[in-house]
Amino acid sequence: MTNPVPGREPAFKIHNFRYVILGLLFLETILNFTDLQTLAVLAPILKGREGLLMTDADYAQVNLCFQVAFVLMFLLGGWIVDRIGSRWAMALAVAWWSAAEILHGLARNPTDLMICRFLFGFAYPGAYLAAAKIVAEWFPAKERALGTGVYTAGATVGATIAPPLIAGLYGWAGWRPVFFVVGGAGFVYLILWLIFYRTPEESTWLTDSERELILKDREKVGAAAKAPTIPITQVLSDRRFWAITLGRMLGDNPWVFYISWVPLYLNNEYHLSIKDIGLIGWIPFLFSDLGSLGGGWLSGVLVRRGWPVIKARLAIMSVSACVLALTFVLGLVSSTALIIGTLSLMMFCTMAWMVNLSTLPVDIFPQQVVGRVTALTSTGATVGQTLLTLVIGYCFTHHAYRQLFIMMSFTAPLALVVVRILLRPAGTEPAATAGAG
Repeated sequence: MTNPVPGREPAFKIHNFRYVILGLLFLETILNFTDLQTLAVLAPILKGREGLLMTDADYAQVNLCFQVAFVLMFLLGGWIVDRIGSRWAMALAVAWWSAAEILHGLARNPTDLMICRFLFGFAYPGAYLAAAKIVAEWFPAKERALGTGVYTAGATVGATIAPPLIAGLYGWAGWRPVFFVVGGAGFVYLILWLIFYRTPEESTWLTDSERELILKDREKVGAAAKAPTIPITQVLSDRRFWAITLGRMLGDNPWVFYISWVPLYLNNEYHLSIKDIGLIGWIPFLFSDLGSLGGGWLSGVLVRRGWPVIKARLAIMSVSACVLALTFVLGLVSSTALIIGTLSLMMFCTMAWMVNLSTLPVDIFPQQVVGRVTALTSTGATVGQTLLTLVIGYCFTHHAYRQLFIMMSFTAPLALVVVRILLRPAGTEPAATAGAG
């Protein structure tokens, strides 16, 4: 067993220190998603004289820069994390995206904002890639699903608190200081991260018994993972891989509208001020939290009642897709209360869809290729969202909201058809489903 680094012993050990690490990951994803939402909440201000006189077409280009950078980093990020290690990969990601967030506050025109958003997007996914590696390093196999669920929940918590927080900061100091404060919080977090985080082999905060628990479990997992390597060509020729990839490319698309365009839509169509958005704009994101938790919980209930794993996932996805087929209603409602209620329902079902579809790689593929499958399917989802960003920009520029929502009504049902067609012939059910879900 590797001994802790000498000369850095703290005054005391912390029992169950791995949960402190999990708390740091949870806080990181809250900051990560709050930083992401800052631009969306402030978009109505940036369109006006007080802001950058940004048009809807400009805003679409800003978001497109983010999406392109996001795809590039998603392809490169895994290699970078493995190369420099989880501690410094997380530190680099946090420092980079926080600095890019601060630069938003210095922008003088939409072009400056595009550059800032590209820099932000390039660092943004790095934290998630590092977090996945950290959970594998710190948690026994039986606790890794919990670890992943907790730090992922931080994203939806960040999306929920962002509208009132950002609106409050704007009312207090104006739009430029909002970027400075939110970005600066990342550097405060960075100090905590560097103080507390090292690998279990090096950490001086761990008790000996917890270190032994983590490292022994890792040895067992390592021994179990010595199965013959599956070539990526075999994965790419598997219909089940394309079922998930195309399903995410189509069905995850509306999420880019919800996280990037909802405040601007509420301002354009319902003339809500940033104060109003701060007061009620968090409600749909709260329902997305509930959808993320509830979608996974409901499929788990079905599994515990004896349903095959894949059938349980598809059942929740099918119900969600049926509701999402009604997305066109967003273009028909006429009151603020109805639009918030309808958005809440659609965002609940979108997250229930996404959490079950994104879990399928774990259900279907062997452990030694799950990481690669997840990365590739996530890249497919991001490519789909990038294409939708172009469509959204066109629709907003021409005030074609109803056409946009009609198109979004078809995405999840079409994705469901694709997933079911491609899964059925391949014999999708894993050999052992006991305890899944």
